[in-house]
Amino acid sequence: LGCMGMAGFCAARDSVHSPSRDLGAAVLLITLGVVVYGMTSTMFNDPIVGYLTFWLGGTAVTLAQRSAVPAHRPLKDAVGYA
Repeated sequence: LGCMGMAGFCAARDSVHSPSRDLGAAVLLITLGVVVYGMTSTMFNDPIVGYLTFWLGGTAVTLAQRSAVPAHRPLKDAVGYA
């Protein structure tokens, strides 16, 4: 879930197009909601909810990987540490 949330954050921050940024923000918020909910099995008893959560998470990972870090941006800012 942490990787899914981070991918959503990266997609929301680095994507060029507005729909990609919106999806990244939505995935970040959905992931935070799942974490706050406690990651109990109750949420994933409904297959549609679990399917949609991980499907949108996978989409955010794809968008985060497609959004390249600009060449003029230092590595420290891109990674957050270094």
